[in-house]
Amino acid sequence: MKNGSRKNIARLCVVTLFLATSMSPVQAAMLPATAATGSGVEQVSAREQVNAFVTREDVRSQFLSMGVEQHDVDARIAALSDSEVLALSAKIGTAPAGGDGALAVFGVIFIVMLVLELLGITNLFTSIGPAR
Repeated sequence: MKNGSRKNIARLCVVTLFLATSMSPVQAAMLPATAATGSGVEQVSAREQVNAFVTREDVRSQFLSMGVEQHDVDARIAALSDSEVLALSAKIGTAPAGGDGALAVFGVIFIVMLVLELLGITNLFTSIGPAR
């Protein structure tokens, strides 16, 4: 009986981990007609935002470490269409600063493994004994 309940708990943890990492929140809203094309003011401010972003010192040093010169970056930004600049500007504003949540996934995995260790199902952490 004890072994069967451990298997069920392990299965529950695996399913919970799978469901927790596979779902992501979604937002939907109505867009005005100018959102698809963008007004002239939005396009200019978006281009300025992209230019301001690529002229930052940390971004510039990252480009240089990849072998891309600043004049090449400026030429490519100038060659972008207005819709591409708007899309890039939106990504700059919404991109996560620390990545895409990989650290959170590792944290969840650690917590699941810790629970499995405390239940005595695994023996990963030798300094922690099973629950009695």
